[in-house]
Amino acid sequence: MARARNIKPSFFTNEQLADNDPLGRLLFIGLWTLADYNGNLECKPRTIKVQVLPWDDCDIKQLMINLDKSGLIRFYSDSEKLFINIPNFLKHQSPHKNEREKPSEIPEYNTDHLQLIDYSSLTINHDLTGAIRINSTSDRADSLFLNPHSLNPDCLNLISDCGTSDSIESSVPIFPEGVDKTDPPPIEKTKKSEKSSTPNAEACRKTWDQYVLAYHNRYGTDPVRNATVNAQIVQFVKRIGIDESPHVAAFFVHHNNQFYIQKMHTVGTLLADAEKLRTEWATKRQVTNTQARLADKKQGTANVFKELIEEQRTVKNATN
Repeated sequence: MARARNIKPSFFTNEQLADNDPLGRLLFIGLWTLADYNGNLECKPRTIKVQVLPWDDCDIKQLMINLDKSGLIRFYSDSEKLFINIPNFLKHQSPHKNEREKPSEIPEYNTDHLQLIDYSSLTINHDLTGAIRINSTSDRADSLFLNPHSLNPDCLNLISDCGTSDSIESSVPIFPEGVDKTDPPPIEKTKKSEKSSTPNAEACRKTWDQYVLAYHNRYGTDPVRNATVNAQIVQFVKRIGIDESPHVAAFFVHHNNQFYIQKMHTVGTLLADAEKLRTEWATKRQVTNTQARLADKKQGTANVFKELIEEQRTVKNATN
């Protein structure tokens, strides 16, 4: 049963939504209305599609996967069904007391029964075929089970297009031959030499390294790196190209645009203005807020004079 929820103005400028298309953002709002008072709901893609986006031709599963990548929702399981949890739900919503008085049928989010979630079909792989175990630095569970064959190339941890992320502390098969599936072996460190050496992987690493160097020089500390940031670096390299991305990233951190300074040069801001920053780097011109206002004022003045000239021309033609 859908419920009334609140939406705050800050929703529209939330950087976590930047990599989700408009339908994904609308879906996120719709999930609030379907969630119980704890921010949990059963993950039934076809039902959710009918309830939230009935008139739109879209891949509802992919929209949900993208929301998960952005850290806006997270999937969990009770070993029988798949569920969705909306982090910080109670921070932004005030469910009616009648909701709380009636116990929810949806189990609360926890990591006790995490199963392998196949992101290509949003199903539970009970036998954990092809699983890898990783230690996550995001706000998800400490131990996540992911199917490497089902991961989208734009995955959060830069596996695939951009190699293995430094945020992944290990990546080994969970169940080597002869080991009981109920007792996963200890996690071993991934060797640097095992990282992907594809051009995209190298570009992602160089881009991040240049960004970190410039950021540390400006702010005296290293920037935050998490799953969302990793995904944003992947997208940035795709949009700008492998050759120019590191240079543009460093250029961005030295940019004195007031908005960038207020945001403290976050990677999300870098991604949002990727093409603009590339043009400024290529032309060696930084367009600050002051310059933009002056240009706008100059254009406004020019428009006024243009209108006056047209009026005089019209009057002259009328008198002749």
